Amino acid sequence: MEKEQKIGYGLITISVILMIIGSVGYTVEGDVNDVPTPNVPDFVFFSDEPLPSNPAGLFFSADAHITWDRDDIFLVISDLDTKKECDNTPAGLGGFGGSTSCNSANIDSVAGGANNNNVDGVKWNVESGEYYVGIGSKDQAIAQGTDINVHYKVDIGFSFVSYLVCTLIAATGLAYARFS
Repeated sequence: MEKEQKIGYGLITISVILMIIGSVGYTVEGDVNDVPTPNVPDFVFFSDEPLPSNPAGLFFSADAHITWDRDDIFLVISDLDTKKECDNTPAGLGGFGGSTSCNSANIDSVAGGANNNNVDGVKWNVESGEYYVGIGSKDQAIAQGTDINVHYKVDIGFSFVSYLVCTLIAATGLAYARFS
């Protein structure tokens, strides 16, 4: 076997292995327990810290699925502008001449949802950028001091661009092995 053929078949092997690893992916799971719930009905309160972003979104896809253990709570994921708007709106004035964009029906979010018997939750394709998680009670005020437990699962794998790059590497390896 010539040197060029070895290099070509090596490139094919490496790209196939990378595609298999990218297809299998990696999963991160965890729990955040005892998150305090708001006591203002139908208003979103945001976390102070942004969610981890996906800076390599061109090459890796990250899909998050978030569930929690209470049916009377909704959760949203929004950008910095929406967080600032809701932080500057006095809680409880959403229906009395204040902003109505910070309630469960009108929040400007990239992902959000309610949790029905811990089934639906929130599904979000993690993007690069600064996003914050917001939480609120659905209809009535909740007794202060009541906590919820949140479970998250993030599946990380190759994006379309990564598969395309691996395919191009394999095609280059095939051409190098065949036509040298």
